[in-house]
Amino acid sequence: MFSIMVKINKLEGNIPPALAGCRSLQALDLSHNSLTGSLPPDLFQLTNLTKLLLISNDISGFIPPEIGNCTSLIRIRLVGNKLSGQIPREIGFLDNLSFLDFSENSLKGSVPEEIGNCKALQMLNLSNNTLRGNLPSSLSSLSRLEVLDVSLNQFNGQIPASYGQLASLNRLILSKNALSGSIPPTLGNCSSLQLLDLGSNELSENMPVELFDIQALDIALNLSWNVLSGVIPPQISALNKLSVLDLSHNQLGGDLLALSGLEKILFP
Repeated sequence: MFSIMVKINKLEGNIPPALAGCRSLQALDLSHNSLTGSLPPDLFQLTNLTKLLLISNDISGFIPPEIGNCTSLIRIRLVGNKLSGQIPREIGFLDNLSFLDFSENSLKGSVPEEIGNCKALQMLNLSNNTLRGNLPSSLSSLSRLEVLDVSLNQFNGQIPASYGQLASLNRLILSKNALSGSIPPTLGNCSSLQLLDLGSNELSENMPVELFDIQALDIALNLSWNVLSGVIPPQISALNKLSVLDLSHNQLGGDLLALSGLEKILFP
């Protein structure tokens, strides 16, 4: 395996397009430097590249559509840069991709439905950008997906009911958007879910009792800062492994008797 690892240094300047001449390159890690400029399109002619890590630099500009040529990519992390523009539809050509992290940038527009073609995807983090529009329903076909984090964006519309098909999902983080409508009862089918964070949206109506069938839910359930109404269902006591429950800042009524069975809740 031919790798270039120069992370955690004081490198400056642009990523040289001449790196495209390293035809056998399989891993490139330039994370935690002070690199600037844009992503050279020629970089994505490296058809043997499986890992591209450019975490925490000052790289700006667009993600070039040529990224779709890098079909061997398994892991790509561009987190913590200054990338803007839209996520290119060509991302859907990366059918070996298992880990995608574009968080903490300034990406905008909608997420292309073609991302649902990345069938090997296990982790998708698009948090802390300015993405908007509806959540792509095509994500529901990603049967291996374990982590989905699109928090701190501007997504609106409803949570797709088809996300209930994500049987491998253990963390679903959709907080701090503008999602509306009811919480789909189908999320109760996500039997591997350990953390569900839907806080700080505009979700309304009653809490679906199907959520309380998720026996794996042990890290946190955050439904705070929405406009949920009705009473706290007694079925919530079935979440007897849950450590953190946050239902604050809603319009819930009734009493607290339903919470008496939550024996493992942690208090600050």
